[in-house]
Amino acid sequence: MSLRAAPPPALEAVLRLERPGWVLDARFRLAGPAPVHPVQGPTGAGKSSLLRALAGLEPGVRGLLRWGGRPWLDGAGGLPAHRRPVALALQEAPLFPHWDVARNLAYGWRRRGRGRPGLPTPEQAAAALGLEGLLGRRADRLSVGQRRLAHLARAVLSGPELLLLDEPTAGLDGAVARRALAWVGAVAAACGMRVLCALHEPGPLREALPPSLVGPGLKVESGAVEAGRARPLPPVPMAVTGAPVLAAGSGTWTSRAVSARGA
Repeated sequence: MSLRAAPPPALEAVLRLERPGWVLDARFRLAGPAPVHPVQGPTGAGKSSLLRALAGLEPGVRGLLRWGGRPWLDGAGGLPAHRRPVALALQEAPLFPHWDVARNLAYGWRRRGRGRPGLPTPEQAAAALGLEGLLGRRADRLSVGQRRLAHLARAVLSGPELLLLDEPTAGLDGAVARRALAWVGAVAAACGMRVLCALHEPGPLREALPPSLVGPGLKVESGAVEAGRARPLPPVPMAVTGAPVLAAGSGTWTSRAVSARGA
């Protein structure tokens, strides 16, 4: 799959998500021709919460979020999740358990992905990920690794503009993981899809993909923030920088700050 589509739209975010005892603040802009961006951070730092916030699945998110200049969030209200051209592949890798692999893969492709230039068919996706011999097997009879690959394929085949991957290769053999990531990168380049891929560290992504496909990443960092020393998130217009914004409040909070990092 060597075709290259036009660069995907830019993703711009100034977001805040508060929960009892912690806050996640994010300020970043991801743009340019490289379609895949690592989201790095330790377990519990807030990577999953960030991806869910971008997808519109995390309640209580405030701020500004724009995709290709189109507002998805402005203040506390915005575009609901089902109207955002987003697919989120979860760590749990859920599938319809009573359907076979072929029907699971075809589900998103038939609803949204079919006809999108550069997007593979379910059969092509299965062959690329080594699932071609499992198309007739029920999802509840797959191994954990097989289910993870099928879930990844289904998310890609739905043809989103923005693909969010939460630890997509956890538990996979190194060669299988690299093959899966390389396939995602090739499809993203062919379709003009932007991909945010949450990993503990970005090494596997950079091993699997050529440098031309890996753009600037995000780093989610945690740390205690003393009251009175943190800066509140200001009500600014969309002027996104790479500087993290820390939490403000009484007592001690855990701040999960998201900042843009170079490729």
